[in-house]
Amino acid sequence: MWLLAGDLTPWPGGIQCRRTLLLKSPRREDRIMGLPKPALRFLIQEHKRRPFSGSVVTLGRQCVYATYDECVTMLRQEGITPQERIPPLERATNIPHWRGTPRERFTSDVAFFSLLGVDECLAMDYSDYEGATILADLNQPVAEELYERFDVIIDAGTLEHVFNIPCSLSNLARMLRPGGRVVHMNPANNYVNHGFYQISPTLYADYYRANRFDDLHVYVGDERLRGDVAGRIDLYELDPAHQPLLMYSHSRRRMVVYCVATKTHESTADAIPTQSAYDATYAEFAQQPLASDETAPRWWLSRLAWRVLPKAFYAWLRRQWIRFRARWIDPRRRYRPWGLRLARRLE
Repeated sequence: MWLLAGDLTPWPGGIQCRRTLLLKSPRREDRIMGLPKPALRFLIQEHKRRPFSGSVVTLGRQCVYATYDECVTMLRQEGITPQERIPPLERATNIPHWRGTPRERFTSDVAFFSLLGVDECLAMDYSDYEGATILADLNQPVAEELYERFDVIIDAGTLEHVFNIPCSLSNLARMLRPGGRVVHMNPANNYVNHGFYQISPTLYADYYRANRFDDLHVYVGDERLRGDVAGRIDLYELDPAHQPLLMYSHSRRRMVVYCVATKTHESTADAIPTQSAYDATYAEFAQQPLASDETAPRWWLSRLAWRVLPKAFYAWLRRQWIRFRARWIDPRRRYRPWGLRLARRLE
């Protein structure tokens, strides 16, 4: 439902509405996290790259926006044989308020992860209103019996709703077994007031690098909606050690951050990172401090253009350069304005 808000003032021809704004009235479905088909596809591809096994915990009960048969089809499209061990009666959604609605036809998170062959799929939440199996507040240190309890942790839109993110990340690192993986799928730009935060990729990249996690992959993606859920996501991969300092985006689409990290026996949980872009700058300055007579910094022409030219014109020039580079220098790759290569398209 949409509401019209504004200042209504008398006008000779009728009523004039000033500062008109369309506001979407909140619905319960808009406030819950979930796994649309692109996120399911990402998890299936990650499972194909390195199979999930053992115990999986999702942060919050996950709403799966696909039927059981659609999940089976996606697995077969990726060349994976589904592990169809779930009885038909247990394939239905386990979201209580979906029953009796058109979304009742969708399957459950337990059924989806069972198709991947995991031994158990649990849900952790602050409340049990959606049937969570473990009650815990990630703002506080978790109980010690949860330490190294899980092989896979799925954060499909939870951490942005938790105020104490440092404590939450520390909890997740402790809850993973060595060799286990954490998968984050969180909102970035154009999710204002969805949660406490809009996540930047540098948060995950720098935290997991500082705490010596392995096999680290970080992506930023554009969402294309189908209805009120993501129907397609274009993922662009970052180098966690060499990230752009500032990624300008004027896209009207919603953006997401995906991250996968693997815990090792040497991994820690409480190391506080320095943002990698500045850490590299500090290290370079310590090794080669600027001479007193140095007058021209690196990339002086680009910096001069950025200072002299109007910002809109500079942005246009940069877009043209990226298009030229993509077409004539590296035609096999597709670039976004911040210079990242397209890693994959999820549908």
